[in-house]
Amino acid sequence: MAIKRLCELCALHLKARIPDDRKAVQQADRVGLPPKADGCPAGRTQTLTTEFISEAITISDVFELNEVAAVELLVAGLSYSVYVLSSNIVA
Repeated sequence: MAIKRLCELCALHLKARIPDDRKAVQQADRVGLPPKADGCPAGRTQTLTTEFISEAITISDVFELNEVAAVELLVAGLSYSVYVLSSNIVA
């Protein structure tokens, strides 16, 4: 499972930067961003905090990633950190 997710994250940098994606991420605090996960209902959006958007844009600029890919990378990192923290608390 972890190897599959790592391969997906490595493929993120192959996604081209698109001005519409940057605009969508910049407006995600007001309009929301559709989730990319399988099984999510069509038409559903996820609003993001301005701090999260700022981090995603910074990552996109520094690493020349697509902005939506940068959001996905941050989400994956947050979910991993929650997993690690909860594992350490139980252990």
